Amino acid sequence: MNLYITFYTIFKSSIYVSNGFSFGVEKNKDDLFLLYSSNEQSTKKIYDDIQKYKPKKIFCSLTFFKHLDTILPIVDDKWVIGGPLTHQFDLSERLNNACTHRGLIETYFGNDISYKFLDYFTDFFSNFFLGSSVVTYTVSLGFGCYWKKCNFCDFKKLSNWTKDKIIERPNIEEILESIPR
Repeated sequence: MNLYITFYTIFKSSIYVSNGFSFGVEKNKDDLFLLYSSNEQSTKKIYDDIQKYKPKKIFCSLTFFKHLDTILPIVDDKWVIGGPLTHQFDLSERLNNACTHRGLIETYFGNDISYKFLDYFTDFFSNFFLGSSVVTYTVSLGFGCYWKKCNFCDFKKLSNWTKDKIIERPNIEEILESIPR
């Protein structure tokens, strides 16, 4: 059984989901997708859930440094850390013995780039927040830039993990049609 950790942030009128596993993860029946806000109480809750479920692997996508701060006290060699933060910064020295994956999660599993959107977080928010807030999340359809010459753009500095490749998800129209509204 694997555990997939996603963070969310509550704002006054919306909830932002840092949904790192919407593509590329085929959910097995025993796998769990757990959502947490990023604070000190969440560190304890994540730790308690790990003790309770005893996962084989713990996958975590980091978007903000506050997510990193939340997991740092409990990271060990069961963890596989990815997400936007690992694309921009080399965090391997800070993450003890955890595996740091800089790329799409599909490449970690050795799979082709996915075009199936996995809406794994909607039930959580409809059960706990009863539709009182707007839920926002990202749908990353591709990465890269063929030109990398714009003076104002930091992309050429921040995304060396693409190694000058353009990465685009297949069947973009199908993806857009499948996204919950």
